[in-house]
Amino acid sequence: MTIPQFESINVIRAYPDKIVIDIKEKKPWVNLLLNNKDIIIDKTGIILNMPGTNEIDSTILPVIKGLPPGVTSDHKIDISTLNMLKNVLTPLETLFKPEQLQFNLVDETNIEILADDILLIKVGDSSFIEQKRTTLKTFLNYIQNRWNEVEYIDIKCIKNPVIKFKQELNLTNQTE
Repeated sequence: MTIPQFESINVIRAYPDKIVIDIKEKKPWVNLLLNNKDIIIDKTGIILNMPGTNEIDSTILPVIKGLPPGVTSDHKIDISTLNMLKNVLTPLETLFKPEQLQFNLVDETNIEILADDILLIKVGDSSFIEQKRTTLKTFLNYIQNRWNEVEYIDIKCIKNPVIKFKQELNLTNQTE
């Protein structure tokens, strides 16, 4: 159990001459981009991709960028960072596939999401995150397959959420 990637190990002796070892590994949750390196953690904040461990497919995980360099120590991330990530990610996980999400944490009051490398969502801080999730769900239903027409969705201020659409230039009506 000293290996951080293992969640549980059961050793069963099967008489007369066998031993069965059942190992359950921790499940990857997010990919933190720190110092140009992928740091994959589980929901408890344990770093799973330590040197000498099996490679983990990070393409199926949400990406978190913008964390300060000192958030990891002793094979885990600090508890305040983990709690902040859980507060923001958990409510939004139901709206998107994990691999669609890239979070940019400029700081704790300025969180942005890039969904499918197309749709920018300005979340602000993690306050009122359930209301923000509900508003975002409504907006996503409204814009459905038109993500490429949207410049951004801003749900920082829950009382005044905004969808900003891209403006197309119509040059045919202009005269020289």
